This record gives sequence, C-alpha cells and structure tokens, in this order.
Amino acid sequence: MFSMRLSNPFEQDCVQITFPLPDDELMEKLNTIGVVDSIDSNCYVDLCSREIPLLSILENQPVNADEINYLARRLDSFGKYELAKFQSAVYVLDATNVGEMINLTFNLHNYTLIQSFHDMTAIGFQNFMDKNIGITEDEKTRYDFHALGLELIMSTHGDITPFGVLYENEMGMDLVYDGKLFPAYVYKSDYIISIYITRKDDASEDPKAAWLYLPEPDCCVDKALMRLGVNSLDECSLYIEDINRIPSPLHEIINRDFDYNSLNRLSRVVSQFSDYEITKLRAVADYANAFTAYEIAQLAENLDWFHYVPNARTYEACGKYLIMEAGGFKPEENPEYFDFKRYIDEIICEKNGRFCKGGFAYSMADIDEIMHPKEQENGISMNGM
Repeated sequence: MFSMRLSNPFEQDCVQITFPLPDDELMEKLNTIGVVDSIDSNCYVDLCSREIPLLSILENQPVNADEINYLARRLDSFGKYELAKFQSAVYVLDATNVGEMINLTFNLHNYTLIQSFHDMTAIGFQNFMDKNIGITEDEKTRYDFHALGLELIMSTHGDITPFGVLYENEMGMDLVYDGKLFPAYVYKSDYIISIYITRKDDASEDPKAAWLYLPEPDCCVDKALMRLGVNSLDECSLYIEDINRIPSPLHEIINRDFDYNSLNRLSRVVSQFSDYEITKLRAVADYANAFTAYEIAQLAENLDWFHYVPNARTYEACGKYLIMEAGGFKPEENPEYFDFKRYIDEIICEKNGRFCKGGFAYSMADIDEIMHPKEQENGISMNGM
C-alpha cells in the first residue's frame, strides 16, 4: 500500500490517493480533479509516499491511474523479500514507466537478491526457490545448495543496489502486459464469479481478454470494453472461469444461460449472504425450477419471499420444524398423534409448498412474477444487458 498525490495537467487541482482501492472509489477521486477516465496517462504524479521508495521514480511523470492501481494490487501481495527484489530490479533495469513495472512483477523468478553473503547454503536455496517457485522434499535432500550458491556468485555478474546484490537468472522476460489489457490476477479473495471478455471478431487461437472478478462496480465493465476497443457487450463473448460460494448444483444452470448483468447482480447479492442463505438459495432454485443465471439472480434478490425448512425429508420433520418455528404445539395438540402429513399437505395446497433438494420450501408470492417481473413503467426490461 502506498499513496500518491495526482494532479490534472490541465487543472490546478490535485488529489491524494492511497493505492490499491476499488475502481469506483478511484473514479470518484479522479473526478474531483476533472479526470473522467482512468485508462489513459492523463494524471501527473506530484509526490509519492516512501513505503516503496523506488516508486518515487514516477514523480513528475504522466501516469495511467488504472495501471497504478493494478501495480499496487500486485505489490500488495508481496512479502519483504519480493518487494526488495522488485525494487532492486527496477533500479537495475531503470524501469521508468508503470507498464514495465507490471511486467516485472510477473518475472521476479528471473532474479535472485542476496542481502547477506554469510550463508552460502541459504543463497543456493534462495536461488533455487526463485527459479523454480517452490521445492519438493525430495529436492531438498537431492541438491547441494552450498554448491549452487557458490556457482551463482562465481559465474554470474551481480548488480549492487540499495537493497542488496541482484543476480539475473537468465530465464528471459515474459511480457504479459501489452499496455492495454491487464493480465489475469485475482486481487480479491472474496469474489463470487470470475469471468473474461473477448472480442467476437478476434479469431486468434489466444484472443486478448479483459478479466473481471464479480461483483464489480459498473465502471469496471465500461473500462474493460474500452480496453478491448468495443462499444458494447454485444460485440463481445463472455466466459465464466470460476464460481465461488454458490453451491455447485447451481453452476450448471448458471453456465447454461447467462449474461454480464445477471452474473454481477447475483454476485453482489451472494457476497452478502450468510451460509444459511446460500443453502436456502440452492433449495429455492430447485423449488422454483430455475433454468438460467438471470432466474437465479432474481431468486437471490427476492429470497425473503420464500420460506425454507432445511434438511427436511419427511412430513414429520418438516411439520415439527414449522410448528416449533411458529411457537410450538397448541395445548390441545399431542405431538405423538399429530397428523403431520395433513398439516404439510395443506401448506403444499395453499402455499405451493414442495419438497426440494436440501429441504422443503414454499413461496409467499407468485414464483413466475419473481423470476420474470413485468417491464417497468419506464419501459426498460430487467432481462440484463
């Protein structure tokens, strides 16, 4: 995490921003200095805080605020060694723009930073870890790390930096960022659905993609479209990469028929759900015979209209749950002789109750009206984008 004071070169105003931050909050702050989009290099860095000293190289330069935010998200996941290695590489390579720095964050395996020469075994071990991004138990006993450490410092030229001596591992640089579309990177652990968007007219084997981790504010899909160079989602193909928290039985339904608006709405609601509500959603989706992501989103947004008895498989279990929920048996009612089937049959008849996956459910409203509401007075359909 670091802060920058950004200014608009055409205005006198400036704003202090702490990175990383959500995209909608970034846009709100930029708007205060008259910057209406963040995908171009239309801000100047007046001052950068010193949490990551080498970022001061960006001062007095035009920057792309989205690139700064993406870089901050990458750096936010780094430990002390990775941050020191990153800054050492920036120092040695004289990386003066944010795009170079973003690519560097994906190529730190190409470098080993030595901050102490007292333990040659530790140096060899670190070099092995840097190049292989991990180690097995077998490799720990099979390799002579002391010899690897000696080989590194004897055969490779090291560059002295303020953070230690940096050695290049000669593995080459992978340019994953092209200056337009950010590489896939899960920067938040609480996302519900991850998706990627490509242009329909991109017929290449590996089409360029914009990644989103839902729920996202509306500005994120707008930025994705601009980076792809299209005007609307109609010009794009949308793919689901991963689904979290939503019960797996619903994944097939969501993948069968979906659109961006439905996925984002569903993700926004589910992100606020308790575990009980997640389980209830699965049961209600089965109860209502939901067939698309849009219908599941509608059910999620209107979940309070449904009554749910978890794990009920018999009339007796279901009846006892509902009766106890309502305050218990009446004095004249004997639980041993109570007709639970008749009690539940009345609910099935009067409230369209039904046993479903995960329990028993009934609705206090018309299911079709919930899943397919009529057009609003302004004429805008709720069928998504």
